[in-house]
Amino acid sequence: MMSNIPVLIRLLFGLIVCYVPPLYALDAQTHLQNHLQGLGSFTADFSQRIIDIDRTKVEPSTGSMSFKRPGKFIWSYQEPYEQEIISNGEQLWIYDKDLEQVTVRPVGDQFTQTPINILDDPATIIKQYEVELLSERGSEVEIQLTPHNKELGFNYVILIFNHTGLIGMEIYDAFDHYNSLSFVNIDLQASLNDNIFAFETPQGVDVIHASE
Repeated sequence: MMSNIPVLIRLLFGLIVCYVPPLYALDAQTHLQNHLQGLGSFTADFSQRIIDIDRTKVEPSTGSMSFKRPGKFIWSYQEPYEQEIISNGEQLWIYDKDLEQVTVRPVGDQFTQTPINILDDPATIIKQYEVELLSERGSEVEIQLTPHNKELGFNYVILIFNHTGLIGMEIYDAFDHYNSLSFVNIDLQASLNDNIFAFETPQGVDVIHASE
């Protein structure tokens, strides 16, 4: 079973608290809002690296992803193992092809009001995170998001944008693991039908229903 899938889910999903932002963060927030406005739907190929606390073990993986507001996404891992994480905004499927097993659970607050919700509902970001502009080099911008809820399981997230859209995401968890995602072949004009975000269980695959 692919070991970095649970890590990705744990890092991308957590809880939020409300917060009134300080004035000094307005410039960073404006940058963030401007870059996220064009991400209503898009597709991309990705490469992922998870590095442990000693910076000695690297878990690489590659695949493709699709995203559409509100709440729909597909993370399709191709290497080193085939695995998918799919949401239609109401249900979440985690499909392990090698194990011939799919876990199905409802999409509750623990999934919708989380770091993945940065892409889904950018207007709520200022309530969830401290927003800091780290760098701006030509068309490339790096923005750090630090959650105000310290119990989410991660310390901060860095989003990297350029003129093509979101090209990278770096997640630093509470255990000092570093999760790096790079996006290429980005298509901001992708026309995505809603039905691609509903998982169809292959014949012979075990289905496990889980609560939130």
